[in-house]
Amino acid sequence: MVSAARAGNSDVTNYMPLVNALRTMGMPLYGCVQPNGYSWQSAAWVNTGDLVDRMNFALALASNRLPGIETDWAPQPATEDAAIPSAAQEEARLEPLLLPGGATATTRAAAIAEFERRSAQEQTPDQTPRPVVRDQVRGQARMRPVFEAQRFNRRPPPNAAERQDQLLAGLLIGSPDFQRR
Repeated sequence: MVSAARAGNSDVTNYMPLVNALRTMGMPLYGCVQPNGYSWQSAAWVNTGDLVDRMNFALALASNRLPGIETDWAPQPATEDAAIPSAAQEEARLEPLLLPGGATATTRAAAIAEFERRSAQEQTPDQTPRPVVRDQVRGQARMRPVFEAQRFNRRPPPNAAERQDQLLAGLLIGSPDFQRR
């Protein structure tokens, strides 16, 4: 987790999301009773649940969804009308920043494929009904979506190029190649 924050040159003003994520992944600070610390053997910490938690953390970190932790992946300030590079071009730009030894061809292909899959989903209107709750406003009931977007950091919402960078960076940080380094 510290490597991920460092790799993204994250501005950390609140360390609690990192502490909470460590606890979620089963390695709380000062939680190991043995004097030799947590095991370095992969059998002790590599399983599907922990890998999903690591990927979720990586995506949250990369997309600025952790309160008090901000990361900027753009090489320069992006504008809404700027041309968006291809996923392969952005992956090639982010890879040396996050994986100095380089990514395997499998990781590279998986990150680009997952990005393209998610991009296709964003362009397809979601027909899934949204859950709603009743909200009292001045004595009147109105419906509002349960999953309203929450802004944790003070940055403006990301544009399309920034969302692309955030997703690709999260996929690379969550990859086995990053976790192995």
